[in-house]
Amino acid sequence: MADIFVEMAIYDGALNINPQANMEGTSKYILQQHKITGTVFMDSYNYYLSQKQMESIFDSAEKKLMKKDPKLEAYIKKKNKGTEVPK
Repeated sequence: MADIFVEMAIYDGALNINPQANMEGTSKYILQQHKITGTVFMDSYNYYLSQKQMESIFDSAEKKLMKKDPKLEAYIKKKNKGTEVPK
């Protein structure tokens, strides 16, 4: 699940460069690469959300993104400065 979020985040960033890109087609492609359907993805998403596991999945995805682009960590910290939600 984290790997899917990583790829979607990368392609979402590409939309800044090419706003005419087809995100729906890209999402379908990513899901096909992981051999799952949109229905399976949504069922899994809802399951992990109900089990309160999404935060750890997003944390894992964030760590994987940081490995791909170490400069991203500084950018995210700068962008999120002062916007953290108390737990």
